[in-house]
Amino acid sequence: MWKIVGIRFLTLIHFKQYSWSYFKNPMMTWYGVDTMSETRKRTVVRMISYRLTAWLFTIFWTYLFTGNLSKATGFSTLLHILLSFDYYIHERIWLKIKWGKILD
Repeated sequence: MWKIVGIRFLTLIHFKQYSWSYFKNPMMTWYGVDTMSETRKRTVVRMISYRLTAWLFTIFWTYLFTGNLSKATGFSTLLHILLSFDYYIHERIWLKIKWGKILD
């Protein structure tokens, strides 16, 4: 009995929280997911910010294994240039896929 009451109470709190956030920001769905697609510029900026941090991380770990900063930097630079193109194409393809999106 108390489990059912507790589940119903938590469900009401959850529903109230997300319904209020929807009215505060109509661009959000009931699940808190942004329904807008992003511009190409935003995709590129996200790619650059992610790749910059990942590049530094890769340089660090490659240097630990090779002991040569020049080789670590060269390897990391080539790797992340190639992965940047991969990331951009991957993200743009997923923006066109309708599966899993919540439509208004």
